[in-house]
Amino acid sequence: FKSIRDLIVGNFSNPKIISNELHSDGEIPFVNNSNLSSSIKDCILDVKSIKNYVDSDLISNKKLKRIKPYSILCSKIGTNLRPTLVEEEAGFVTSANILVLEIDQNIIIPKYFISQLYEDYVIKQLESIEVGTSQTFVRVEDLMDVKVKVPTISEQKYYIQGLNISSLLELVNEQESEY
Repeated sequence: FKSIRDLIVGNFSNPKIISNELHSDGEIPFVNNSNLSSSIKDCILDVKSIKNYVDSDLISNKKLKRIKPYSILCSKIGTNLRPTLVEEEAGFVTSANILVLEIDQNIIIPKYFISQLYEDYVIKQLESIEVGTSQTFVRVEDLMDVKVKVPTISEQKYYIQGLNISSLLELVNEQESEY
């Protein structure tokens, strides 16, 4: 087991962007919580779901950071992190309610990391550190201490292949039941 802190090379959240700074078209895609994944089956950012954009001058004015490929986006609201993998080089920016984790891929494969965030042993840790009453959340400092199982890279690849096969089997079963 390793803490999340030991599995990343960096993390950040962007400053708040107000609604009049967002546009329905523009230069730079803006990712908010509604763009994050709701399950491990669709854990990759769907670029087509992005509906808001910001202008490039806002990047320098607000000192916004752009997302690097293979970063993982997590919701800072609630205990369901909704981890979402960014696979593309696109220079997106994020809402202040999203934590960007830059994964150390020498230690952990991003898809494996996401799979572990859905495991019961991690969910129990998240529930034990949640704060707030009407709207719960996990403090970033506390999230960094959450422990994740980290086998060898080859074992992680094997695990991910198993997830891919089980997802494929589920899809086949769903299609068969439709006929």
